[in-house]
Amino acid sequence: MRGKILRSYWPIMLSCALWAWPMVIIKLLQRQGFDLHTQNFFRYLAASVTLQAVGWAMDPAAMRRCFRDAGKFVVPAILASVFQIVWVMGVYKSMPAAGALLTRSTVLWGLLFSFLFFPEERRMMRSPFFIAGTAAAIAGLCGFILSRPASGSDPGEYSLGLVFLAVSAILWAGYGISIKFFLRGVPPVAAFATTASLACAILLIPALLAGNPAHIIRVPAGWSLLLLVSGPLFIGGTQVLMIESIRRVGVAATNVITLSIPLFTAASSFAVLGETLTARQWLFGLMLIGGLAAVVLRAGTLPEAVASPPAPPPEIPSNPPIRGN
Repeated sequence: MRGKILRSYWPIMLSCALWAWPMVIIKLLQRQGFDLHTQNFFRYLAASVTLQAVGWAMDPAAMRRCFRDAGKFVVPAILASVFQIVWVMGVYKSMPAAGALLTRSTVLWGLLFSFLFFPEERRMMRSPFFIAGTAAAIAGLCGFILSRPASGSDPGEYSLGLVFLAVSAILWAGYGISIKFFLRGVPPVAAFATTASLACAILLIPALLAGNPAHIIRVPAGWSLLLLVSGPLFIGGTQVLMIESIRRVGVAATNVITLSIPLFTAASSFAVLGETLTARQWLFGLMLIGGLAAVVLRAGTLPEAVASPPAPPPEIPSNPPIRGN
């Protein structure tokens, strides 16, 4: 049982650990004069170049199919790029700890979308154990948010940042749903290599109109390198892991488990920015983790929650063209 759970959930748990760092790095780069549009473009540029290279090396046939069927990637690319703009705008105006907490509300929208669109997700969500674990995790999240320390930022700007973060949570949930709608059957690396490339082209427009791309050559090389490395690691790596998690455990379980990200972010924020958590925040954090543990243990007993990606039907050739749902 333990081995089965670990095989099913390791992609999303590793993704959560990686997601602890992007908001901290965004704030550090903001202090170095990088505007949000420049950060977004170069981060996606580095991610798309890296993933394209890996994709063509690993599975050129899948990459060719993605190139031929590029139209099916348009909706996920638009959602990914709009999410990135709104999310980073929220982080710029608030702080990493608050951002990590508020963006976790995506689980609410992810569960709602899953219930509406995917019958196989409804079976897991009807389990009393799953419902209880989800309720405990959400209660912990809400308590965590209400217990956040006061910010020294301008109250108006800070509140606006929280609004952007809340909107980004809805966009992120929509992005996760779009993956399952449009990219089912597409290998994860090929899927996000194509999505990231299209999103990079979209993000180039605001970077040229409202950003300052030339700033990347004006700052010390170490900061530019940090920006470029963060793309393949935190965008490419986490997105491929998320796609793989959706294939293994479904949208609902994936979104619930991402509630643990604020705890990872709290640790990285303390280490780099000196942010500390109160005893009350730790209490609600433990409630969140307890709820997640219940969800993972229950989901691990359900075949539909841990099944590998379905094999193609017998009548489909071994190398079929990629088709949408």
